[in-house]
Amino acid sequence: MLRIVLILLLAAPSGFGYVRQPATGTTPTVPEVRVDNTAIQFYLNNQLVAGVKSSASGSTVTVVTPDSNPQAAIEAALAAWNAVGVAGSGRANIHFLPLQPTSAGIKTDFQATIAVGSTPSDLSVVSGALAITVNFYAQVPANRDPDLGLVTCDADCTYPAGGITDSDIIVNPAYSFSTTGTPGTTDLQSTMTHELGHSLGANHVGLIGATMYPRHFANVQRFLTTDDVDFVNSAYPATVPMGTIGGTITGAGGVGISYGMFTLIDSSSGETVGGLSNSDGTFSIQVPPGTYVIYAEPYNTFIQPGNFSLSTTQAATVSTFQSTIFGGAKSPTPITVTANVTATVNIAVTAGTTPLQLQYYAFGGAGKSGDVTSVTPLTGPVQVPSGASIDFAFIGNGLDSTLTDANFQMYGQGISVRPGTVRADKSVTLPQGTLIRATLDIPARQTNSMVSIFITDANGSTISLSAILTVTPPTPTFVSKGVVSAGSYLGSPNGDGAVSPGGLYSVFDLPNTPNLGPAGFVQNGPYDSYGNLATILGGVSVTFDGIPAPMFLSFGGQLNFQAPFELAGKTSTQMAVNYLGSASAPVTVPVLAVQPALFTSCIDGKTLCAINLNDHTFNSASNPAAKGDYVEVYGTGVGQTSAYTVLTGIGAPAPSAGFTGNYTYSIGGSAAAPALFGGWTPTAVGLAQWDLQIPANSATGAVPISVTAPGGGASQPAVTIFVK
Repeated sequence: MLRIVLILLLAAPSGFGYVRQPATGTTPTVPEVRVDNTAIQFYLNNQLVAGVKSSASGSTVTVVTPDSNPQAAIEAALAAWNAVGVAGSGRANIHFLPLQPTSAGIKTDFQATIAVGSTPSDLSVVSGALAITVNFYAQVPANRDPDLGLVTCDADCTYPAGGITDSDIIVNPAYSFSTTGTPGTTDLQSTMTHELGHSLGANHVGLIGATMYPRHFANVQRFLTTDDVDFVNSAYPATVPMGTIGGTITGAGGVGISYGMFTLIDSSSGETVGGLSNSDGTFSIQVPPGTYVIYAEPYNTFIQPGNFSLSTTQAATVSTFQSTIFGGAKSPTPITVTANVTATVNIAVTAGTTPLQLQYYAFGGAGKSGDVTSVTPLTGPVQVPSGASIDFAFIGNGLDSTLTDANFQMYGQGISVRPGTVRADKSVTLPQGTLIRATLDIPARQTNSMVSIFITDANGSTISLSAILTVTPPTPTFVSKGVVSAGSYLGSPNGDGAVSPGGLYSVFDLPNTPNLGPAGFVQNGPYDSYGNLATILGGVSVTFDGIPAPMFLSFGGQLNFQAPFELAGKTSTQMAVNYLGSASAPVTVPVLAVQPALFTSCIDGKTLCAINLNDHTFNSASNPAAKGDYVEVYGTGVGQTSAYTVLTGIGAPAPSAGFTGNYTYSIGGSAAAPALFGGWTPTAVGLAQWDLQIPANSATGAVPISVTAPGGGASQPAVTIFVK
């Protein structure tokens, strides 16, 4: 009565669309579905931590690099799906609860667990995959009994047929993962985002740039695509209206094409969705209202029947044909889809095997020639930043100098082929073959999208590459000078930007390059259940030497974040900003051991953030501190201390007994005096405090105040505190 299905994420290139995972053994066969869809609880095994090693695969492997934060990466993967759920955009009726710790391993226990494979059983099912999701589901309607089994029932069943009872994610101990982009490792966050899709009942996809594509490509799969979102909206509908496209894909003699792939693209909205026909060639798929181009396509070097968990018998029924657009390649017939209505489309495919193959690619200057001197094998999705024009150059079998605009189409939002620019670049000779170029005009956009290529030669042969290009927001750009303390808005003493370990910082769009993040303000939420702050906010991440920074604010002109404590001991760092997969060039930023800075925006943007400790009220002109009283002033930038350890993105612990920080201070021009305390504020991230006594001989009114670190480094000038 209980069945399992194993869904793998493979380690090297070869996948479709939203295809739901069938619950085999149910009668009739139904898709897998969660009944806990609005409160899905995953548990993280307490052995899956930074630096964990395993010899389970036969050799000792560092499964997670020591500089990684696996808990935060998995929370970010959960957040990616939650962003389209009931607590996010509301496009789908799903929600993952905060990750919880567990000592339990992989087993059938009605507890969704993420763990490194450790037993012979784990290793047997994970095989050569990076990770697998093991979904357990009921074959017939059932209830859960007290001994953790399932029993059949006649009514009021907890689990319908196909209802997922448990989802365990096994990480392969033969591979090394990281969250910092360490060379030679696999990105843990994108792996988990993919596997969580399986836990919702999603099959693999053939859209090469989609999260549910079965091969891993860098961090592309961290971000959901329209296909992934439409899957959950169809499987777990909320309030977003959907329409349906249905019909039949047929071959010679009108016989249905078994398990044939198809792609739908609305270039106006950017929706790109894929599917798979049934064994008789029929298909039906839900999509948002819009106008779509639809085509059927065969399996190829990227996508094979096994990517959809087809059985050997099912795979044997798959036919060979050429990519075929409904209405014809030169003038496709658009299909209008309206909410709650089914549009019917029947596609008669072109027989035969295509001789065309796109094998290599490169990018060059828009409209130029001769500047592309080498090409890269086409093995996965190709990222293209928006907001510019660029030449897409490619080489492949059957792709020669006869190719023109009439033979080359791109389908997707925010991209077009400039008329008259599909041509052979005869100024270069490459060993791989003739270099064909097409100039792409890509308007700036604030989201990412997928673009598909469809090529037809003079003989009518075709090739399609679905979602081979991923269009991202414009490449973020910034300069070191724009990186400043969030307390003082100052950089280093020489005018460059600067950061110090654990401090709070901002990067502004200097010069005028407002591409750092989303158009609207996105602010961080609460700590996760492990006490971490999120490192991706509004699709933006900031890294220092590959280490993600906890984020506080994200929008197009400013990012606020905590500089990682891992910068301690360095004199400079390579800082980069990534927005929905569009990564900036690394920028060298100086690292200061400390950079004390006082916050001045607690009340009116000018007044020092200080508390009068005698009554714990804000210091202000109307509420000054008395001479001899103590005040607590707030800022940032006190660096990593040797007396006790503070971790990145986690609230600071209470200081060790006797710790003072050895800061000195001056109020009203008084002689330097030792601060009672100078260090990180307990329970807060990146917030520092100094506990000071107002000198008995201080002036009254608004008087200047400064704090100085041991060994030098003083807070910014022109800050005042009120004294009576």
